Amino acid sequence: IKSELEELSFKYSQPQIYRDIKQKLNGQKKEQKQLFKEFKKPFEAQLKKQTPKFEIKYNEKTTYSIWQKMRANEIPFEEVYDTYSVDLIVDTDPEKEKLACWGAYSIVTSLYRPNNKKLHDWISTPKANGYEAIHTTVMSQNGHWVDVHIRSKRMDEIAEKGYAAYWKYRDKDHVDV
Repeated sequence: IKSELEELSFKYSQPQIYRDIKQKLNGQKKEQKQLFKEFKKPFEAQLKKQTPKFEIKYNEKTTYSIWQKMRANEIPFEEVYDTYSVDLIVDTDPEKEKLACWGAYSIVTSLYRPNNKKLHDWISTPKANGYEAIHTTVMSQNGHWVDVHIRSKRMDEIAEKGYAAYWKYRDKDHVDV
């Protein structure tokens, strides 16, 4: 909801800037999706050996978040390298999820050079809102920096829907009506 409201507010409060960024994003979408496909190929096979059930998602950043980055860093759109991120979701038992996430991190960083200044461990110390993940930035085979977010299926459900929704769906047979 937060992202949707930010997008709508941005679209109507700064319509020209919104259209410019949206047009540039649309112009590079095909290339970005191809880069994503090439990026994920090398670690998919290795990940299957370690964690048979996983998902790799392409996550396009919002126009508002890109505009915020442009403003904060005082850079033009062309210098924003992370207009998308890769979400790597491992599906494992809750007691093994931290180990599985760090194992996936190990695979990704053995294939791609990580930017050590861009490692955030929100699994060991979750954010105040309960968000858990490992965020890293790695250099792809094409020489582009790529943000990778690694989390378990449980962590992803909480990130996407929030704690209340997670508990509602998790305990759907036990919910008082």
